[in-house]
Amino acid sequence: MAKEAETWYWSYRKREICMSYTDAIKMLNEQFDFADDSQLPMDLSYDRLVEKIAGIVDQLVSKDPERFIWTLYRMDVSEPKVKAALGNHAIDDSCKVVAELIIERQIQRVKTREFYKDAFKDAGEDEERL
Repeated sequence: MAKEAETWYWSYRKREICMSYTDAIKMLNEQFDFADDSQLPMDLSYDRLVEKIAGIVDQLVSKDPERFIWTLYRMDVSEPKVKAALGNHAIDDSCKVVAELIIERQIQRVKTREFYKDAFKDAGEDEERL
């Protein structure tokens, strides 16, 4: 019985992580404001997603640093973490680290939205019972 519960839990967590990941990719497509033909595919592996975002970061840093800063601000990525990434690594590595920070933050945002959506739904059900 315990093994079934453990299997169910990991199956649930895997599904939850996958949902958060695809929702994060949707948010990245919105935040980077891609044209329809250049949207990030929903089925990208994590490593491939990091490569794609790192390329975008590299392009923004070298050609439009103001837009890079503005995009990070819109995505609510930690400025101290970005500064540390840019200061402590070679440019190629720092773009990958910043890409990972961007992806991590988008997944956090998805999870936060899901949490509060569920919390409000539960609160509404409690009010209906009263």
